[in-house]
Amino acid sequence: MLNKVKSGFFSVKILFLAFIMMISINLNGQWLKMSDGLLQSDFVSSLCTNGNYIYAGTTSGVYFSTNYGENWIKTALNNQVVTVVAAQGNNIYAGTNNGIYLSTNNGYNWILAGSNIRNVLSFCVSGNYIFAGTDAAGVFKSSNNGITWNQTSLNNRFIWAIAKKEIYLFAGGDGYFSSTDFGTTWSQSYLYNMITSIAIYGDFIYGGTNGFGVYLSVNNGITWTQTALINKSIYSLSVFNKNIFAGLVGSISDTAGVYLSTNYGNNWINTNQGLNFNASVRSLLIVGNYIFAGAELNSVWRRPLSELVEVQNIGTEIPSAYSLGQNYPNPFNPTTTINFTVPQVSSPHGVGGDLVQLKVYDVMGHEVKILVNESLMPGSYETAFDGSNLTSGIYLYQLTIGNYKETKIAILIK
Repeated sequence: MLNKVKSGFFSVKILFLAFIMMISINLNGQWLKMSDGLLQSDFVSSLCTNGNYIYAGTTSGVYFSTNYGENWIKTALNNQVVTVVAAQGNNIYAGTNNGIYLSTNNGYNWILAGSNIRNVLSFCVSGNYIFAGTDAAGVFKSSNNGITWNQTSLNNRFIWAIAKKEIYLFAGGDGYFSSTDFGTTWSQSYLYNMITSIAIYGDFIYGGTNGFGVYLSVNNGITWTQTALINKSIYSLSVFNKNIFAGLVGSISDTAGVYLSTNYGNNWINTNQGLNFNASVRSLLIVGNYIFAGAELNSVWRRPLSELVEVQNIGTEIPSAYSLGQNYPNPFNPTTTINFTVPQVSSPHGVGGDLVQLKVYDVMGHEVKILVNESLMPGSYETAFDGSNLTSGIYLYQLTIGNYKETKIAILIK
């Protein structure tokens, strides 16, 4: 009888520990609120980065963080509703309904530089110019670090987003416009849906719309096709290599939050784990190993990219040989980056090449994590190893591609 009791107790204990482990794993795979120093009800309309600083434009002014959002400090611009923030060198710009404010010392002091501009909605830095999109007044341009501003020929327009690509300048709002002469002249494409956000990856231009989802152009906006994300309001887009993140605004949980496509918009997945119910995302920012989301009346949220994106292409030049780099930092806690190169796709194993496999083992040789397991084109790559769910110790990571195999040591210290 006693043995049965002990056996039953042991079974319950195992189930309890398994439940605790499952909760721990779920907690590590989600968004976390980064609101220390921010008002909990702040409407975070814009995020940008400059050096070690991350800036947040909110309904109560501009804040900055120097530790990846762990805590925030309110700048001297604390009495304005800030709709957009941007950085150019040592200059920080804040767009408001009352004009454009400029700081040259990380937000500790501000001057009203663009007093002739009202209702600023977007910024874009292009060479020595900075452009500002406005509500109903079109696009303004400054060539002297934002001290003075002149209206471009694109006027009397509602401009939610501005972006640049090589010689092109794109503006989206009540139509989609492009300029190749720094805003002197503009042309309009056929996409007449309200453009609320723009993001660019190589020849791929993504346009977020108000109520119609995300569109894609591969010819600088001359023609557009709708991606699989439809009938949604997209007020923020951010690209990390070929991965496109979309911030959704909505009134119910399945139409708000952050969605991700890893195949140029052909498919999208919901990444809202941990986000508050109805978290409408107005701004996205990728810094270091994190993606940040600024929400309506819901502060700032952060999530490790390694939870969402497994491997990133960091160079398309064809390497001369296979290689596996030493992880950095090392020792690490809890995340580290691993680089490797792939010189060719074809192999004796058939068309398409060998699978690229990067796996992590403990010192006993037990597999603890698969970081990469896919076919890759020639190039240089990096991926993140997140040891949040592992104990301190020595781990081996091994790259295997066909007959090539290389192993290195990573040290986790918590």
